[in-house]
Amino acid sequence: MAFCVNCGQQLGEGAKFCTNCGQTVTTHKTESSERKTVYDGEIHKCPNCGEIIDAFVTNCPACDYEIRGSKAAVSLQQFYWDLHRAKNSEEKASMIRNYPIPNSKEDIVEFMILASSNISGEADKNIFEAWVAKFEQAYQKAQITLQNDPAFAQIEDIYEKTEKAINKEKISHTTASVGNMITTYFKFMPNPVFAVVLVLLLIFNLVRLFSGDFAGLDIIFDAIILAATYGITNKKNKK
Repeated sequence: MAFCVNCGQQLGEGAKFCTNCGQTVTTHKTESSERKTVYDGEIHKCPNCGEIIDAFVTNCPACDYEIRGSKAAVSLQQFYWDLHRAKNSEEKASMIRNYPIPNSKEDIVEFMILASSNISGEADKNIFEAWVAKFEQAYQKAQITLQNDPAFAQIEDIYEKTEKAINKEKISHTTASVGNMITTYFKFMPNPVFAVVLVLLLIFNLVRLFSGDFAGLDIIFDAIILAATYGITNKKNKK
């Protein structure tokens, strides 16, 4: 039994050329007619000419054939359905962060469209940040692999439009976070009036501190005001 010295493909009896890679079959005999096949990672080959290609290329360097694997398209579709079946926001955010960006330009474009449509209006901050991080990663990959491809203009357009949406969403999330902080603050205060007076006193004391006018008596003054505010507002609340 003979094997191709170039790709390891089993050769037919009397074959002069390898049916897999086209390598000419040498006629000299080796020490053994048997060869061991050693797998050292996945080998990517051009489906048009059989050229061995690197992982992340979009066109064959030998024949310029456009590489688009069906696995990537199926993977993207499966990813979409898995997101809808996620049990909670943490699981969903983790799936987004761990999803491998596809290689072909069509799949990169599809993924960027998917990411951009999910970025806009995403209320969960954790999921929003996961989409933004993965969207940026897809754009960086497109810059490396598709910089000279006409399709990059479409990717650039998607990126610029989505960046505007991202900035708006960041403002929205920041506002929501501040609102939650204020709500939490008032929740732990005896009453709203006491909370406002406390904030005003803190601002007043910070101004005096930075101007060098803050003194130990200010603490006593603050304590008296807070105690009076607490007593007055509590009496009104009881009534």
